[in-house]
Amino acid sequence: MIETENRFPSADMLDRLAAALGIDPAELFSREANPGESVNTYKKAALTNVGAMVDGFIAEKLKELEGED
Repeated sequence: MIETENRFPSADMLDRLAAALGIDPAELFSREANPGESVNTYKKAALTNVGAMVDGFIAEKLKELEGED
């Protein structure tokens, strides 16, 4: 696996990586592919998810503080 410094990721890992990026696995090896658009799409989705998590955490903490009064 990539995260364990294995130099040759499995086909399953490549499929999962491509799916996370929203691209076809073959695009991981294409010299003509433009990963910028896929990466930007993934980045926007990740930021949206993080934003929603932060909003939920803040709302929860505010409720807890209101209950302490």
